Amino acid sequence: MSTRVQTFVYSAAALMLLSTLLMINIPTLRATIHSDIDSTPIAEVVTITKDLQGKTVFSPQNLTIKTGDEILILNNSTTPHSFRNGVGPDDPVAGKLFDTGDVAPKGFVEYVASNLQPGSYPFFSASDPSVKGIIVV
Repeated sequence: MSTRVQTFVYSAAALMLLSTLLMINIPTLRATIHSDIDSTPIAEVVTITKDLQGKTVFSPQNLTIKTGDEILILNNSTTPHSFRNGVGPDDPVAGKLFDTGDVAPKGFVEYVASNLQPGSYPFFSASDPSVKGIIVV
């Protein structure tokens, strides 16, 4: 089983512009923003950010997608984070379905969920396992 994850590093200004555009008009941009030549539209955008209490979180924490959908993960944190399946580092299946590796601060990755079948998939950040979420396919 292979997963396709690509990492790209852009300047903080470029990422801020991308983040702003995504927050303003996500439906229009989903089909046009790609960092590679695939034709898979971005179905969900997940941002690693701070909540109102200053705690690092995935936003949103719960995603509903279809098999084959593409997820864009933006790291707006000041530290590297990952997007890895499992409930935590001690989970025996952690990272077996998807694992972006470290996403640099102000960087992003894309994950195409072609290997996920209908079901629920918890995910977390390896650098801070308290940062969690769930994908429902």
